[in-house]
Amino acid sequence: MMKYNPRIHPERKAIAAMLNNFPKNEPVVMLNILRFREKIMKGTESGAEAYSRYSKNIAPHIKKAQAKILYKGKAIQTLVGNHEDSPHEILLVQYPTVQHFIDMISTAEYLELSNDRTIALEFGGLVACDTEYINNE
Repeated sequence: MMKYNPRIHPERKAIAAMLNNFPKNEPVVMLNILRFREKIMKGTESGAEAYSRYSKNIAPHIKKAQAKILYKGKAIQTLVGNHEDSPHEILLVQYPTVQHFIDMISTAEYLELSNDRTIALEFGGLVACDTEYINNE
C-alpha cells in the first residue's frame, strides 16, 4: 500500500541533487501534491485556510522569480494509489530555471512565509519536472 511521506520541505541533499542533475538553463515545472491538515496544529483554522494565506503571500515572490502557475486544481478522485491518503490539490508552477526556484525559496522573506505552508500541510510532495510534452495535434 502506497503511503505519502509526511515531509513538507525539500531536504538539502535533494536540492543539491536537483542542481547537479537538472539542466542549468532550462525551465523546471514544480509539481506540488498537496494534502491539507483538517486543522492546523495550534489554532482553529483549517489547513486549507492556512495554505490559502500562504498562496496569497507567496504570489509576489513567484512573480519576482519570473515563475508562472500553469495549473491549480482540486484532486477529485484517486484512480490508482492509496484512496485514503489522496491529495487535496495539485499545483504546477514553472520557473525559468532551477536556480530561480532555489533563489526564491532561499530568501529570508520566503522562509518566514513558508511557516503557513508548514502548518497547513499533512503532506507536501514536490517533484521537479522538465517541460517536455506530447502534442497530439
